Order: sequence, then structure tokens, then C-alpha cells
Amino acid sequence: MRRTTLGHGRYAGRLAVAVNGILRHVDPVTGRDAEGTDPLRLPSVPSVAMLGGADGSYYLLRTDGVVTELPLHDSVGNRLSRALDWATRHFADGVTALATRGGQDDLVAVGDGAGRLHCLPTDGGPVLSPDEPLHRGAVTAVGLAASPAGGLALSGGRDGRVWSWAHESGRAPELVDERPCEVTAVAAAGTAGGLVTVAAWSDGLVRVRRPDAAGPAVDLRLGGQARSVTVDPAGLVCLALPKGVVALGLD
Repeated sequence: MRRTTLGHGRYAGRLAVAVNGILRHVDPVTGRDAEGTDPLRLPSVPSVAMLGGADGSYYLLRTDGVVTELPLHDSVGNRLSRALDWATRHFADGVTALATRGGQDDLVAVGDGAGRLHCLPTDGGPVLSPDEPLHRGAVTAVGLAASPAGGLALSGGRDGRVWSWAHESGRAPELVDERPCEVTAVAAAGTAGGLVTVAAWSDGLVRVRRPDAAGPAVDLRLGGQARSVTVDPAGLVCLALPKGVVALGLD
């Protein structure tokens, strides 16, 4: 397993990198171990996603659809933990992908085995879902971002499609991309330069877009599948590849 996510709380400003059962915190610009942090041992369970809570907690979505919280400190029982637990128990087609919105624990994006995307408020509010499944087959990756136009959810699926959904605006989901291989990772983030979305496919292609800016998408091939993608507020794109983690500046 090789995964990345942004650290929050006491790990703010650092990139959490999971490799070979160990979670480390590094400086996203230099790649060096961050000062004042020690490596953490991860549970020996196969996972499909890793996400961080605003309080510095971490969660693994296991391949069986169960969420495991890392026992770091007294974060057990917070509203994000409760929302994740609710999702894994109430979506009949199983949870296959999860994401939160940066350092905010107000919303969780959930993908399921029937190709549906759901946005779940952590305060107990109603679950938002498009009327129809977005994907033919399971959702394999989801992302969440805040933007000037409101919240944006991104989903990728086994069918090779990538959908964008401005769930707070009431607009219908928009098909962004479709390629003949499985989506392995997606990410969305509001940065100083505007909204950024990233999608990766199983053939190794990574596509970076700025939806609010003119110009084409940027396509990258970096020598392997990206199984995890993170975009930090400065616009640094971090990709977990088979042989290591790569960080790319957009400008």
C-alpha cells in the first residue's frame, strides 16, 4: 500500500505518506521527514483510501468497506468518525471510496459499489445524491473541494469515467472525462490559483485540470499507476506511484 493525504491539526502543513505499513509525515516541498513527528505503524489490512480529519486523526477505508481509525489520540467518537461509521453501515451497495474536504470535517464524499456518489454532512443533515448512478460498476475514487461557486465533488469509476458535481448549487453532475480503463485516483482542491482537479487511470495517465481557467488539461505519464493523489492549498500535486511519491508544482 502506498497512499498520501494532507495532514491537519497537529500535522498541518505536512504530507502524510503511507508506505509498507508505516505512516510518515514529510515536508511536501522538500520530501524530508517533518520535524517533531515519529513514524506510525499502520494496521496490516488491505485498504483503498486514506483520509485525514481536521483534528489530526487518520482513517483507512479497507477493501471490505470497513473504516479503521488509527489510534493516535483522543479523536475517537468525533463527528467525522461517527459519519464514516454511519456510511459503512447504511449504504446497501457498500462503500468503495471516501474523501473529506481538506481540513474541514463538515462533509464526506462516499462512492458505492453500484456507481453512486453521495455527499454526507457530518452534522446529521440529509444525504445528497444524484438521481441516477454516475458509473457503470463501482466507484473507485472520490474527491471533495470548496470553491467560490460552492462545494464540488469528483468521482471516478471502474468504467473509466470521471464526473464533477457541484452538489451545493443544485446543478446536475457533469461528465468530465471518459477513457477505456479504470480510474485509480481523483482529487479536487481550491488553491490560490483557483480550483484544481486531478484524475488518474490504470494505464498510468494523470490528467490535471483547472476548471475555471482557459486552456487545455495537462496530461502526465510518470512511469506507473497513481493510486493516491493529493493537492495542497498552494497547488502542489502529490502522487503516490509504485516506486515513490512525486510532487509537482502547477506553475
